Amino acid sequence: MPTDRMEHSVQEAAAAFARQIGGLSQEPEIRDGLLKTGVRDVAWQLLGEFRDPCRLAEQLAIASRLVWLRSRAFQAAGSAGPRSDYLGAAHGRAALEP
Repeated sequence: MPTDRMEHSVQEAAAAFARQIGGLSQEPEIRDGLLKTGVRDVAWQLLGEFRDPCRLAEQLAIASRLVWLRSRAFQAAGSAGPRSDYLGAAHGRAALEP
């Protein structure tokens, strides 16, 4: 089980990466491509590092479902969407564990 310090380091790196690719363009069409490329490339890098395609696919499926469910909840509440920190820390991270 990763320590809180390790989890914090992963969260910081993920946030920095998201800011970096998000800052490349503000055009919606380009940002969509950046999002797709970022998700794809992170998944491939994680697969190369951890070499467990079943576990990676499982975690991506769980994360995908959580993002979809949370975005639906925000829409129902009339909010524009989750804050950038909403899927981190206590909300999303714990739900990604089996």
